[in-house]
Amino acid sequence: MRIVANERTIPRLHLVGTLIIVITLTLSLGAFFVWRSGAEQQASLQRIAASTSAQQESRLRSEMESASSYIEFTRKRTQDVLRRSIRDQVDTAMQITQSIYQREIKTKPVEEVKRSIIEALRNVRFYEGRGYYFIDDLNGKFILLPTAPQFEGKTNLDNRDDKGHFIMRGLIEAAQKPNGEGYSSYRWYTPDKPKVMDDKLAYVRLFAPFNWLIGTGDYL
Repeated sequence: MRIVANERTIPRLHLVGTLIIVITLTLSLGAFFVWRSGAEQQASLQRIAASTSAQQESRLRSEMESASSYIEFTRKRTQDVLRRSIRDQVDTAMQITQSIYQREIKTKPVEEVKRSIIEALRNVRFYEGRGYYFIDDLNGKFILLPTAPQFEGKTNLDNRDDKGHFIMRGLIEAAQKPNGEGYSSYRWYTPDKPKVMDDKLAYVRLFAPFNWLIGTGDYL
């Protein structure tokens, strides 16, 4: 249908044009504000998520530091208890050793006295079967090693744990301290996992008549 521009149609066309422009602007502004509101809402959600994540990370870090401090505190307490315990066990071994030595040294050959002491300590067990006594001499010879008797009589100053620590040398160094006793930390094979080493603490004491170091230890 053809529209003829005259004094009657022009006002109507102007009105229609104005309405179209107003409706278009209204829809455009509405769409813009809806988009802007959505964007602001999304940004707000992201800020909330970031803030929550930062709070959780901070709390987790704090809890981890607290747990780490507690573990370290417990480890130190456990090590203190273990130190006292293995020292008490070596006290018992030394009492047995001194008793046999004093009783037999005047009537039996030295080698026989040594054998009596070794066999008296060989089968002693404690710590639910994990604990045992060992004897080495100051030259690095295994005198008593109940868990591996095939090494008794052999010398090994160069045996190391899986971190490179010289085990026998550390034990000898502890026994040669001015008071003839001391602790030594190293890693050794565990009873339940014979091929796996774990941290172990040993206490040794020098038995001067035979230049022996007598000791025991347990796993941390």
